Amino acid sequence: MSDVLVALSIASPSPILYITTLIVGFILLLVLLAKFPTLRNFRKKQTLIMYFAAASVFGLLIFLTYDTNLGPTVVTSTITPSDGSYKFGAVCQFIISVTNLGHRAANFYLVLTAVNASLLAQNQPD
Repeated sequence: MSDVLVALSIASPSPILYITTLIVGFILLLVLLAKFPTLRNFRKKQTLIMYFAAASVFGLLIFLTYDTNLGPTVVTSTITPSDGSYKFGAVCQFIISVTNLGHRAANFYLVLTAVNASLLAQNQPD
């Protein structure tokens, strides 16, 4: 096996639920404002607290919609020998390539364990 491909793929949830909740919540807020004239009195402390709570809920729903729309982080890694095969007792070189397929930044740790090995690290510009 010359290429070892390790991919993590998680089904992304749909942001439609959050968008629907935002629309229903906005309509409910408009109905409450139309039905109860005391909610239009901006000088009351209770009204200001209710507006702050509604703004917080809407802000969190907007963030969840954005976060869900980004989808999961998908990172693939490939380990390929440079001459096509691994040889026991010989000098072997291999190329490690990691690609981020998602829309988010990804951090990872690479741990290599070897016996009597030397490592020459060359970073690619991309």
